[in-house]
Amino acid sequence: GGSEIAFREKVGLLAYSPLAQGYLTGKYQNGNLPEGSRKALFDRLQRYEGVGSEEAIASYLNIAKKYNIDPSQLANQFVTTRSFVTSNIIGATSIEQLKLAVTSIEVDINEELENEIEEELRKKQLKALWDRFGLYLIAVILIIIMSFGGYEFSKYLGYKNSESASDQYERALEVLAEENNIDAIEIFESLVNESNGYKYIGKKENLNVN
Repeated sequence: GGSEIAFREKVGLLAYSPLAQGYLTGKYQNGNLPEGSRKALFDRLQRYEGVGSEEAIASYLNIAKKYNIDPSQLANQFVTTRSFVTSNIIGATSIEQLKLAVTSIEVDINEELENEIEEELRKKQLKALWDRFGLYLIAVILIIIMSFGGYEFSKYLGYKNSESASDQYERALEVLAEENNIDAIEIFESLVNESNGYKYIGKKENLNVN
């Protein structure tokens, strides 16, 4: 969205709500509704409660816990360290929240931590795609498998038919060598009904015998 445009057009981005209106602090987890919170006061944060949001937030909180980082500080520093962000617009309703926001620049997002966050993001994106298009994807895969299987089976039948026609042709030549023209003609006539190259060979040999 906007971040991609800012990056490609080399325009500074002023990022607001780095904590997703408090959701990334974990205070709304498991249905909690703290008194005095934005959600309790205004009840207009449903955009952070879409399908998969709770699982995504839980994954993020687990990462913060794993690295022993305050989740609000990790969220703030993650936004601040994006190359396309000119300024991170923080929000605080208490001195304690302000201190956490300001000191978030001390959080070290190393390569390992960055990769783990990105990996969780990829997982959520893939899951979202699967939830949305999974049935269509399965249908496409089945169509491809059936088409390929049908093609291979058709090739197999063609091979077996050619093999059978080859045996008949060799038998006809043997009968012809024994000067049994009538039996040879019958075999060549049967080859004329084939759908492969022996059809034309059968016609030719039949004419030669006659």
